[in-house]
Amino acid sequence: MQYELTDRQNKMLAILDECKEIDIPSLAGMLEVSQASVRKDLTALEGRHLLKREHGIAMQIEKLHRNVTIITNSLFIASYIRPALNTHVILLGGAVGMDALVTGGLMVRWDINGVIDRTGFSPD
Repeated sequence: MQYELTDRQNKMLAILDECKEIDIPSLAGMLEVSQASVRKDLTALEGRHLLKREHGIAMQIEKLHRNVTIITNSLFIASYIRPALNTHVILLGGAVGMDALVTGGLMVRWDINGVIDRTGFSPD
């Protein structure tokens, strides 16, 4: 599974930030790559909910899905979400459980208590 966005995928997202929507031939021309390469990248980006595709057009997702802070003890979630635009990820510390790729133990509790103290947010 790919965790990092490629330079070309980042360029696609930047173009969509300006254009709001664009067709595949135009995007391929701007990036100087084949339409098949563009479709492959758009499929990957859509799978990560970073854009929407419809009938040969890539569209920007509404701003509602941006400017989000995620607090997690999952290494998988942190690495999957981190590349998303305007997303801040806080990974709770602690011992890493290799079976589930999560952190746990006393340090996680300390981190959670610190978040609750600073924000008033409680996971309960």
